Amino acid sequence: MLRKVHALLRTFESRDERAARSLLREEYIEHHVTDGTGVDAFVETMKHFSGGAEKTRMTFLRVFE
Repeated sequence: MLRKVHALLRTFESRDERAARSLLREEYIEHHVTDGTGVDAFVETMKHFSGGAEKTRMTFLRVFE
């Protein structure tokens, strides 16, 4: 499960919409109040954060199961 979470978060760096869609269930629920729920909403959020000239970079300090 942790590998799946890590892979999903990496889609913000890679901008890989297909990978994000393959990792999420259609009924994905987003708990952040400003973002929508569902796969399409996640992908739109991902595009927003990974857009622009500078590439989005993420650093993982800890992952708990």
